[in-house]
Amino acid sequence: MSSLQDALSKLRENKAVYLRRVGTTKWEKSRVETVLGKILHVAHPTEKGRLWSIAAKDNLEIGFSAGEEFYRFLSAVLEVRRKPVPLL
Repeated sequence: MSSLQDALSKLRENKAVYLRRVGTTKWEKSRVETVLGKILHVAHPTEKGRLWSIAAKDNLEIGFSAGEEFYRFLSAVLEVRRKPVPLL
C-alpha cells in the first residue's frame, strides 16, 4: 500500500477524479486539468447534464485511484476562474 503523498504525486493532467460535496454520498466524475504544486485545477463537474453550482470556499471531497488503491481527501474551492463553455 502506498502513502497518500505517493499517490498524489501521480495526479497528472487528464487523470480521472471523482468529486462530491462534503456531507453527500453521490460522486460525480471529473478530471484534472492542471497540477500546480498543491493546487489542482479540475474540470467543472456536471450532474444530469447541468453544471454544478460551485463557489469559492465550498468544501469538496476528491477521490481518485492509483494502481489498485482508491484515495480520497477533503479540499476547499479556492476560486472559480472561468465559466465552462459546452462543446457543440
